[in-house]
Amino acid sequence: RNDMGITNKEMVSATQKVKMDDLVATAPVVSVEDALQGQLGGVDIVLGGGDPGTRSAIRIRGTSTLNASSDPLIVIDGVPYPTSISDDFDFSTANEEDLGALLNISPNDIESIEVLKDASATAIWGTQGANGVLVIKTKTGTTGKTSFSFSSKWTLKEEPKTIPMLNGKEYTSLMQEALWNSARYIGLQNGTNSYLDKLTNSNAIGDNPDWQYYDEYHQNTDWLDLVRQNALSSDNSFSMSGGGNRATYRLSLGYATDDGTTIGTSMNRFNSTLRIDYNFSKKLRFGANVTYTQTDKDANWATTVRSEAFKKMPNKSPYVIDDVTHLPLDQYFNRQTTDWEGVFKSSNDKGDATNYNPVAMAKESKNNTLQRETRAIIDANYKILPGFTYSGYVSIKMNTSKNTKFLPQSVTGAVWMNAYANQAYDAMSESLSIQTENKLQFMKNWNGKHNLITNLRWNCLLYTS
Repeated sequence: RNDMGITNKEMVSATQKVKMDDLVATAPVVSVEDALQGQLGGVDIVLGGGDPGTRSAIRIRGTSTLNASSDPLIVIDGVPYPTSISDDFDFSTANEEDLGALLNISPNDIESIEVLKDASATAIWGTQGANGVLVIKTKTGTTGKTSFSFSSKWTLKEEPKTIPMLNGKEYTSLMQEALWNSARYIGLQNGTNSYLDKLTNSNAIGDNPDWQYYDEYHQNTDWLDLVRQNALSSDNSFSMSGGGNRATYRLSLGYATDDGTTIGTSMNRFNSTLRIDYNFSKKLRFGANVTYTQTDKDANWATTVRSEAFKKMPNKSPYVIDDVTHLPLDQYFNRQTTDWEGVFKSSNDKGDATNYNPVAMAKESKNNTLQRETRAIIDANYKILPGFTYSGYVSIKMNTSKNTKFLPQSVTGAVWMNAYANQAYDAMSESLSIQTENKLQFMKNWNGKHNLITNLRWNCLLYTS
């Protein structure tokens, strides 16, 4: 390894390496996590969800702790990728989406990914590499005439048939039979037979044409089918590279779209990279790498749309039914009751909601995240004396994220005094991180048999948000 001054043949620890071009050519992936799925032994990519842009947790040889971070150290072109964790972050209750590391890098700009395990990780990166290290190497310019490359890949996503569900009549028959069996079990002569009372007085599963919501509760609704869709994703990339004996360059542009199979979910990402390497002499080399990424992600306010669709009563309509035409109107039907489905509730603003209209949630709620990230790296390498080399870099990363959410009353059916009646959320965060590192390396070989390698490294990290 170049970090330690040894070759791949001299490595004795567990390492693995994959070429990114081989993976990108065979599958239309839009993220690093998607590309690594199933490619490296002992590396698990735990998906945070099926929505586009959902962050995934990367685990090297399992989770090492329950109360602290198990995310590996991510190194891009020799520079650790800075991640920020707030002081109030609770590792014991965080889900995989909270723990995931979102890499704003296009797979088309990556040359190779190597995973370091065991002692090899800590020997190079110290305690930072205790959970393993993912070493990502991006593509560089090539010597020769300017070459151009363009690729465009499109994928249609269509879900297979799901588990069979009851229709409206089958559901009401099942509920009536269950209540009748329970009533008989405790005795029909029992004066406090609550099951018998619910069986005779529950219009939601009864047959009372005079009830005002009779039409709304006599439907055959496939809730899951109403919240999902066929989706189209694309990955478009353009690059040009070239150079001479002294300087090489590479410019790349990319635009990826990923529509989710759940209505209301999508992700659009634009990325650009410019890399220049210049050799002033045989001893002195400079390099500069500037990247800009903008990601626009849409999601549902609640993350439970599909699970809620599975739980909804199939005899219930998602829309108000006209009393004259008996056809659905444009108005959502969100009547909630304590005796059957329950009223809307949510413990926090992370979207773990229950008891709402999933069709309205998918079509009317809003959860948009716009993230912009700029990263610039300037590195230098100078051969001071034979076997004695200096290398260093300065890395600046600027990140801006804006999140807007809206939960309309048509989704929840909550009264106007409730906190979840037309709830709006608007937040913005900015962060700046500056990293520097200086390294002196001395290498000496005797008679082609014995090697002495000494590294002296000191670095600094400044992070503000």
